[in-house]
Amino acid sequence: LYRGPSAAELADHLLADSCFHLANRSSGGLLFHAGVVALNGCGVLLPGTMGAGKTTLTAWLVSQNFNYLSDEMGYLPAGSATVHGLGRPLSIKRPSRPVLQPWLNFSEPSPHRLTAAQVDLVQPALLRSDNRFDPAPLRLILFPRYRAGSSLNLRPLSKAQAGKALMECLINARNLPGHGFAQITRLARQVPAFQLTYSHFRQLENSIPALFESQSCP
Repeated sequence: LYRGPSAAELADHLLADSCFHLANRSSGGLLFHAGVVALNGCGVLLPGTMGAGKTTLTAWLVSQNFNYLSDEMGYLPAGSATVHGLGRPLSIKRPSRPVLQPWLNFSEPSPHRLTAAQVDLVQPALLRSDNRFDPAPLRLILFPRYRAGSSLNLRPLSKAQAGKALMECLINARNLPGHGFAQITRLARQVPAFQLTYSHFRQLENSIPALFESQSCP
């Protein structure tokens, strides 16, 4: 129960509660703690635990003309290869402000942003005015890992590694037959997965387009 004058704090609490209840009742497919973006009809799942940098990377990708689907939840219905996102404002934590400042002016008031003590709730229109929330065929799984001062490391994961990492980000496992293991195994076999470690977006300006080209995503 929230009591206070801040619309941003209230919205943040409502979003958190909505996500909790959605995950608690979801049983029709795989629901991941993940960002979701798409480019030219190619869906990308960005799974990660809290603090992995999903939202920050998602925001940057949207600024680079990716469509934004979600920064929090990615969903694949059972038997489907199409990824859906929970369409909501990006929840950008305060430490990410300096990193995203070149693309988001946090000091300028905007009707598309709510600012709370520790988070900014940002409509994707501030990053891409023509953004669409359309589901897309999942073509790539990318596990982001921000490490200050690190060099770029983009490495393919084996099917076993991808499956294990996906299980760690599956948030409705207890609602699924066999805790979703069979569905995760199929997904890991069908969709290429990579782990991305980086410290600056400049490292990604060439590597992300090259990765998409290598996966036959135009």
